[in-house]
Amino acid sequence: MSAASDYLDTFGQARISVTPLGGDTQGEATREPTPVPAPTGTGLANYRKRAKALREARFLDLRVPDSGDPTVKWDPEAVFVRFRALTRSEMTTLSERWDTKSLAEKEWGMAVDALTATCLGVFQVDERGYPVGVPSSWPRFGPELAEEMGITLSGSPAEQASQLLREFYVTEVDVVDTADHLAKYSNRVGAPVVERQNPEG
Repeated sequence: MSAASDYLDTFGQARISVTPLGGDTQGEATREPTPVPAPTGTGLANYRKRAKALREARFLDLRVPDSGDPTVKWDPEAVFVRFRALTRSEMTTLSERWDTKSLAEKEWGMAVDALTATCLGVFQVDERGYPVGVPSSWPRFGPELAEEMGITLSGSPAEQASQLLREFYVTEVDVVDTADHLAKYSNRVGAPVVERQNPEG
């Protein structure tokens, strides 16, 4: 069984498998698609339900650079962030929102907005690679995470988001690189979900 296989514990929680990218500690978790039962009924309503279920089953786990010991694959001190994919409309909105800014402002602003909007939770793993806790208990990028980290946020919501990510990641480059990984992942999974059967059997 390969390292990228989807292992499930008794709670149905997948063990993540992180492959280092670019020789650093940033890793993208590989995860096989979660089987989604076919809904009852027929027609376009079925397709819509199944497409929605498949979208919700997809996510990206990224290890925070420089968190924990980079030589230990499943270091309990390492920190991970789970993201959902950006939608096409969100990508367009982000680009239009920051289009008139300088290149540096646009790069940073789009990265902060994208990561904040798509964060599904911050978590750690045990020595076997299983996420600790359940996704509903993980703090997201926002006041709850700031409180856990002892960070006092101030200013507008946008300013608070920037402040939190600057405190959470070691460098601003880490923030932009993480957003880049997210964008590439979103482009890969953004195609419509189509399930087709041969009418001739």
